[in-house]
Formats: sequence, structure tokens, C-alpha cells
Amino acid sequence: MVNLFSTKRIAWADVERFSLAPRPGVWGGCVIRKGGQPSVPLNGFAPSKPATQQYKLEAQRQIDELNAELVLRREGLVRGASADKPR
Repeated sequence: MVNLFSTKRIAWADVERFSLAPRPGVWGGCVIRKGGQPSVPLNGFAPSKPATQQYKLEAQRQIDELNAELVLRREGLVRGASADKPR
């Protein structure tokens, strides 16, 4: 995962879920990790006018897509990818 100020490598197997997280002036996301490990913030989920409901819905759609990808990886349904390797 690449954020504005850092890059973190987290195996898919270590991710519990992705979640929408409001931040001052933007809608971001975060990775909720297994085993009580600290969450990792994700940025860039909302365009330039994030205060509106439209942009919140768009950010949630992107989080939902990440959670769907996580389910596929857990079930081994992504061809040629394991739960620990990026696609």
C-alpha cells in the first residue's frame, strides 16, 4: 500500500477488512488488520469535493471493491494469486 508519506507491505492474509474512515476534509480508508495490529490509513478515496454524500458513496464503493477482492483472495478465486502476493 502506498500512501502519501509512506509505503507499507501488508500481506492479504493479514488483512481483516477495509473500512471507510472520515478524515478532516476527505473520505479515506483504512486497513483493519488481524490480531489487533494497528490499522493502516489509506488516502485518495474521494475527489476534490469530499464533503458531499456523492463522494462519500463513491469512496464506499471503492472500499467495497477492496473487500470483495479480499474475499476472492481468501477463497483462492483469483487466478495465479495467493493470499500473500499482490495481483
